[in-house]
Amino acid sequence: MELLVLTKHDNPVPSHYLTTGGRNPTAFLMMLGYAIKPLTQPTRYYNFWTQEDVTMYGLVNKTLQEMVIDRYGNAKWEEIRKESGIESLFFITMECYPDEMTYKLVAGASSVLSVPADQLIRSFGEHWFQVAKTGYKDILDFAGDNFVDFLKNLDSMHTRVGLIFTGFRPPSFKCTDVTDSSLRLHYYSERHGLSPLVEGLLVSVGKHFSLEVDAVLDKSKAGGCDHDEFIVHFRKA
Repeated sequence: MELLVLTKHDNPVPSHYLTTGGRNPTAFLMMLGYAIKPLTQPTRYYNFWTQEDVTMYGLVNKTLQEMVIDRYGNAKWEEIRKESGIESLFFITMECYPDEMTYKLVAGASSVLSVPADQLIRSFGEHWFQVAKTGYKDILDFAGDNFVDFLKNLDSMHTRVGLIFTGFRPPSFKCTDVTDSSLRLHYYSERHGLSPLVEGLLVSVGKHFSLEVDAVLDKSKAGGCDHDEFIVHFRKA
């Protein structure tokens, strides 16, 4: 059971809302504007060379682990864990781990599975949205009822997620040049090498709205820009 701190407001929450079948109480309270945070603050790691907090919640590593086990089995995951030099047998969802650990796991998986890292990260992006649909459905439902609106509301959705994951430092997205079948997506992140993850997310979000999506990286930080830009085309599946 996860313990949370709920900041009390003037308007009480009717108890039947918390017991209605299928509802996620945490997400529901967030929708009402309640401030929620874990009872225990997660451990933080600090990079003294760059003076930046470089951590990722355990949910990311845990989801990567589950994806690999689902597709390749437990034995392959153990191989990957050892290849990566990771001692942790499991990951705690609300605990923070250094980014370096996640990158090591991806590199280890690429080596053991003989799959390019970019391809693995893209697959993880597709898988990540499917996990979010299950665990955070209430939040996703409020992000928009069509592909374009959903992308436009990503930052707002991340703000709500941040009420649960304290210290959460999400990427930022902006849509421009929007037409009936295309748009330009601007992706701002302090992390590097995750543009394939965005491509996977876009494909998975498109499927959610019964669309086929093609995303092409047009500009990148690796190419000298301060953020990544994707040209996204979408059509009915």
